Amino acid sequence: MAFDAHFQMASIHPFADGNGRLSRLIMNYIQHYGGHPVTPVLSGDKKLYFEALEETKNKQDPAIFREFMFSQSLKYFKSEIHTLTKEQTLKQDKGKGLPFLF
Repeated sequence: MAFDAHFQMASIHPFADGNGRLSRLIMNYIQHYGGHPVTPVLSGDKKLYFEALEETKNKQDPAIFREFMFSQSLKYFKSEIHTLTKEQTLKQDKGKGLPFLF
């Protein structure tokens, strides 16, 4: 539902500026309200984001945008897991040898 609300808001483009930000805010609000983690659009995938919006609109197939946003969620979660795992590994290594050499 959150991804569909995002797409619908971006599609009607009611304002001269800020439509994308508002669309993402609405999406994240819905996700947060439902107790789900928010989904950022990663800055490196901004071009793919616009392509997904355009292709979804042209083909009138919401599955295209949903799949893109699910892929963004997956990338974000994997990145966060990697970061947290790395932090835990660093904490476990404290006091074991000479970590400043590596």
